[in-house]
Amino acid sequence: MARQRYSIVKHDIYDLEGSLIARAGDVLTPKFMKAICNKGKHKDRDLKPIFRHRGIRDDVMAFLKGGPYDIIFDSPKVIDQTLKWMGEIVFPPPIFEALDFFKKNDPYTYRHILRVSVLTVRMASGLIRSPSKLVREVSVAPMHDFGKITVPMEILRKVSYLTRNEREILKDHAVAGFVLLSYYLGGEDRLSPKVAHEHHERRDGSGYPRGIKLADRMVELVAVCDVFDALISPRPYRDVPYDTRSALELIYEDASLGKLSRSMVKLLVSYNRTDKTFYRNLVISKEKRGAPPKGSRYGVVVDDPD
Repeated sequence: MARQRYSIVKHDIYDLEGSLIARAGDVLTPKFMKAICNKGKHKDRDLKPIFRHRGIRDDVMAFLKGGPYDIIFDSPKVIDQTLKWMGEIVFPPPIFEALDFFKKNDPYTYRHILRVSVLTVRMASGLIRSPSKLVREVSVAPMHDFGKITVPMEILRKVSYLTRNEREILKDHAVAGFVLLSYYLGGEDRLSPKVAHEHHERRDGSGYPRGIKLADRMVELVAVCDVFDALISPRPYRDVPYDTRSALELIYEDASLGKLSRSMVKLLVSYNRTDKTFYRNLVISKEKRGAPPKGSRYGVVVDDPD
């Protein structure tokens, strides 16, 4: 896959009020993105802690107590500290509007966003010493899939195979998230738009939308958490999720191939073990004992009808 310097908008992008802010074919050059930021609605926004919004804290607590997250969050101390850090994250109204939309219309995406967020906080606590820096950096995680607000619901919730065109529309959420978050938060160089834009990129340049080599620690941390939760969670396109072992083996294989950070994946593996062995001392067997769930349609596409 050839490296693409600037992303290209493939489908019109509208803000949450329905105003067109980017057209199909627009090239997201620095000049174009500066114009997006300048006309954005980010000024004088009231910020609110994430747990002060309706039901979010209760929803997070509900899945922390269930498998497989009950292994990762295996003590009241770990849960309390993680929730404390996450509770310090603040957002402007558009972020909560998107979460409310997903909660009502696509519970899969809503739960995925929250699980990736709290897992990112847990993982970051093993990498970042400064609490203030930790909160600042992990605040980007709940916005990684913001661009899915532009994907038609019939695609997000589709249970059969996606067509090639539908797959391309779904993949465009990374570009849409970059544009929308730059528009709402102001500044395309901020970490939140960057995470939305690059969380499907990979270290070897095999990801999308630009095929660049992923090099940002926080983006990669969200990417690892994103893949893990997508595998172990119920989804419309498969009857049962991956079991934890199979998911970790698949992610570790990607790390071994140079797609993801080996140390971050080892950290994830360590948190999924009951003894919580320090990840730098962790020895991972090359023997595969897991198996993907039967009937999974993940990643499978079919030709578009004539």
